[in-house]
Amino acid sequence: MMQRKPPTTIEEQRPCLLVQTTDGWLKILDACSGECLRSAFVSSIIKFSSLDWADYYHTIQLKSTVSQIRRSGSRGLPPPTSDRLMIMYIFKIHPLQLAGSFSLNRSVFGAKIRDAELSEDVLVVSHSNNTFNFYSFRWMLKHCTVLEASLGEWLEMDGGGRCGIVGEPGFGVPLTMNIKGHWTLM
Repeated sequence: MMQRKPPTTIEEQRPCLLVQTTDGWLKILDACSGECLRSAFVSSIIKFSSLDWADYYHTIQLKSTVSQIRRSGSRGLPPPTSDRLMIMYIFKIHPLQLAGSFSLNRSVFGAKIRDAELSEDVLVVSHSNNTFNFYSFRWMLKHCTVLEASLGEWLEMDGGGRCGIVGEPGFGVPLTMNIKGHWTLM
């Protein structure tokens, strides 16, 4: 029988609330006192439609709203196009850290893409004709990551043109993955 590791971070030792704010913050709060235990500024430009918890891998995903993504195009995000449906950020919890972030484009996932969810290391993409495609998120991390970014660390992008601390206001969290072409379904 496998034993659970003893808690190593403060948020593992206390009951916590995970909060996504309208001004672009992701926060872990102490459920009893309301004290902010961890936080990361994601973006002031992207508006998020959902915050989902994946218990199996202790990860969360933030998904942008479809209508808001078309207005992005600054602060390290690619310019808006009719090809892009949404942007997803995947974070690991305990401690809070970025696993990956990417845009979902119709040219890659199909013209009828409607939504996507990450479930037990599988990216599930739904289409308007009631079909689903399944992709390995581990494969995506291994083959599509173009930028290593860690919360709280200094990062220079675009040849030094854009730099700052990942997860802090004014810089936020950049896209770390570039998903192009067509690749094999699971």
